[in-house]
Amino acid sequence: MAKRRANGEGSVYKKYKTVNGKTYESWMAQLTVGYKADGKPKRVTITGKTQADVIAKVNELKHTITIGDYKEPSKMTLSAWFEIWHKDYLVDTKRRTKDEYKRHFDNHILPVLGNKQLSKITGADIQSLCNNLKNHRSKDPLSAKTIKDIHSVLHNCLETALENDYIKRNPADHTKLPKVKQKEIKPLDEEQITAFLKQIQGHRYEDLYITALFTGMRESELCGLTWDCVSFSTNEITVKQQLQKVDGVFQLVSTKTDNTDTISVAKSVMDILRAIRTEQLANGITGKGNFVFTENEGDKLGRYCIPHVVYDNFKRIASSLGIPEARFHDLRHSCATALLANGVDIKTVQQTLRHKNAGTTQRYVHCTESMMKEGANKMDSLFKRVQSA
Repeated sequence: MAKRRANGEGSVYKKYKTVNGKTYESWMAQLTVGYKADGKPKRVTITGKTQADVIAKVNELKHTITIGDYKEPSKMTLSAWFEIWHKDYLVDTKRRTKDEYKRHFDNHILPVLGNKQLSKITGADIQSLCNNLKNHRSKDPLSAKTIKDIHSVLHNCLETALENDYIKRNPADHTKLPKVKQKEIKPLDEEQITAFLKQIQGHRYEDLYITALFTGMRESELCGLTWDCVSFSTNEITVKQQLQKVDGVFQLVSTKTDNTDTISVAKSVMDILRAIRTEQLANGITGKGNFVFTENEGDKLGRYCIPHVVYDNFKRIASSLGIPEARFHDLRHSCATALLANGVDIKTVQQTLRHKNAGTTQRYVHCTESMMKEGANKMDSLFKRVQSA
């Protein structure tokens, strides 16, 4: 009777494959890693370009078997694992973020790697995926930022698979990604702000735009602002929520950072909010969600303002002023720049915009022409003082 091979035994041999008349050689080995219920051996095939590659892999696997740490490669597909990961492991992730992960996976990852077994996905597979990512409609190459986001979804998904012993290593660890270039921030200068304020006089969203410009709040935060978050006694606004569409319905959800912050607001802006409150009470429309900024006509009277409608109206106003590239977020940039230009320190600007670190705030703060001139004048004064000393 033939001697039964011990787990981990195997041999390395050369393999030839002919494709289009050209012969390629590689090396492979088979190792016995256990036995099935019927007594037949379970074998694992290892391949590599050179004999040394295969021997190294064989020795690594033998060591794993020896110390009892070997686990059979999972036959679960990436698609099946993603559904588990998305449902069971993202419990503390915002719904909007989860939906974005799902879109990235369905549009870009699923068609390429979805049916592949987790244990058979290689770094080369993921590199090829990222190198060839395109908009699934226009077929244009995706931006470096979007490619990074898609890779991040795949990496995080596979990292959890690694933590649960479905794979031995994360094949997305060493993917080479295009460098993300930060977009230049373009705040409105004082002349543009003046023109903008004139242009929005009488506009349905005039008060909302003014509040955005002088508080730095985001459009979703302004649309989700309710009266319980406004303190007229202290001239403060508590920013704790935003208005977003969830499952097709607009709802109040936590802020982008999940934080609750209180900011001091200019008295002039608080006077505007007080006038809005007085008008709402007079018209009896405060019972429709207690929103600060509401629609003011027709069957929409008293209803919350929809963020993308607010944004679209802003874009039309910006275009009429000759700055079609301006975005609503530029009002936030403009607020930061104006604060700094008027002598407010970077730490206060950081707290007003509710950034976790000053480095983020620094991107929002731009030196205006007047600031640069002031800096030059101060340097001139310093030069004269030290020269005459």
